[in-house]
Amino acid sequence: PVGGLKIAGKAGRFTFAHLTALDEPGGGSDDALFDVGRVRADFGENSTAGITYSDRTAGPLYSRVVAADVRYVFGKLYYFQSQLGSSWVHDSTGQRSSPIWQEEFDRTGRQWGFNYQLTGIGRGFEARAGFVPRNDIVTAHGLNRLTWYGAPGALVESFTIFAGPQATWDYAHFAAAHPIEGNTSVNGMLRLRGGWNVSFVPTFAYVIPDSTLYSGYAVGHGAGPTTPYTPPGMLDGWTGQLTVGTPVYQGFNASASVFRGKAALFAEGSLGSETTLTGSLSIRPSQRIRATGSLIVDRLTRERTGEEFARTLIPRLELDFQPTRALFFRFVGEYRSQRLAALEDPATGDTLVVNGSLATASESNTFRMDWLASYQPSPGTVAFFGYGASLDGGVNTLTFSRLVRQNDGFFVKFAYLFRR
Repeated sequence: PVGGLKIAGKAGRFTFAHLTALDEPGGGSDDALFDVGRVRADFGENSTAGITYSDRTAGPLYSRVVAADVRYVFGKLYYFQSQLGSSWVHDSTGQRSSPIWQEEFDRTGRQWGFNYQLTGIGRGFEARAGFVPRNDIVTAHGLNRLTWYGAPGALVESFTIFAGPQATWDYAHFAAAHPIEGNTSVNGMLRLRGGWNVSFVPTFAYVIPDSTLYSGYAVGHGAGPTTPYTPPGMLDGWTGQLTVGTPVYQGFNASASVFRGKAALFAEGSLGSETTLTGSLSIRPSQRIRATGSLIVDRLTRERTGEEFARTLIPRLELDFQPTRALFFRFVGEYRSQRLAALEDPATGDTLVVNGSLATASESNTFRMDWLASYQPSPGTVAFFGYGASLDGGVNTLTFSRLVRQNDGFFVKFAYLFRR
């Protein structure tokens, strides 16, 4: 970004916010002007209605979204929420528009609750000033919650079950065809005396690989000719996850999780198994210093042979230091080590050819670090100074001596609160 300005406030029952920023994409492209704004009105006891607008304009090209929403709270425990909007896009392929909508019904009770939601994102919907990672789908879920509370001082203070199905359809075939993916899960959560937390989540999941994603795939047969590749049909199976968290002590808290079960290997459209180990530890040696470290180890294996398909290793460290009330420093470092085997036909084991080239094995090792300093002399008035850099270690796993800087950036942000 070249620069930007944000303004937000409240007047009577109206709340408003607007952000304008100028972005320099580089590469000879026109600078892009971003505008994102929202106005919300309160009505009743806790109900709201609002409208949101976003726009990204670069020369004659634009991406615009307008959406209206209402959230109606009734009976103290219930709310109904509805949203309807559309995007208008003009890019190198021409002009188009596409809808977005959502309906939600929720009950938030102490012992019983539910959340039912239906969301549609049309084919071609695009919000280049927003965060919609996937379009051309309709998603639905019906989640129900039951909670039991133990007697004061009991070993089990509470036990919660959060369960229900989730499904995703192609937008054009909603309710007329089988969902393209979905799952049914039961999340059991125990809160034990002293603040210990235990959760277990058995899930049955399924997915139908999109055949259009494999249109450039073929099966190689050594030096001989290739044959078209046909991905298998539905991939499904059970998974399970167990998580244990310690109480939040004055000096530390920690958690650990293990995940195991079937997984879709989307890169080659096959079924595999996945094992994920996750752990985190937060240490607070004083009120001014905090350190949080985490580690994720994820391994995918092929169902047909049991061989490794992919491995991901992500250690992460965050350090916070606040020497005074107004001054604050933060460092975040994350290493990501990944390797992927050569893609194979799940039926024969022959190497796959993708867009005319053999899909050989690959490996990457990257390190990202971010530094932040902030100065807040009074609430609402603050200055931020930040620096971030991405480094590449090539095929050298968990190396720091051979890292090569790829890109970096620096930012400054100021905010001032007007009082009257």
